[in-house]
Amino acid sequence: MVEVAGVLLVQNGEYVVQKRDHIPGIAHPGQLAPWGGLVEGDESPKQGAVRELLEETGVAVSEEDLNFLTKLSIKAESIRSKGQMVDVYLYSVEIAADVPVVCNEGEKLVRIKGVQDIRDDEREGYLIAAIEAYEQQESQSK
Repeated sequence: MVEVAGVLLVQNGEYVVQKRDHIPGIAHPGQLAPWGGLVEGDESPKQGAVRELLEETGVAVSEEDLNFLTKLSIKAESIRSKGQMVDVYLYSVEIAADVPVVCNEGEKLVRIKGVQDIRDDEREGYLIAAIEAYEQQESQSK
């Protein structure tokens, strides 16, 4: 089983996400997505999420900072793992307004307020699932 970890980054009431590159063979090219990627070696999904977030955005968090949102089991779309079942672990983390965020992977960094800000051609299922789970948790905690 392939495992993927994704992080919904929240700053100043906005979701800070990546627009994925337009590279043939990658999953969800050109779409908006949480930060993340494959869980490597003996990593737990949380460890993979922490590593991927640092690599892709320069934002350092601890495993304790991550909030579990949901787990999805889907068939892979990328050429490298096409047709395999993939477990996608989605987390959120809120960071302070003064924490710098860079885009080290993907086409560019994008800030959105919610799913209504995502164009149809940029919609990616992981991101929608992450935002919906985050907003549901937020509404239940109030």
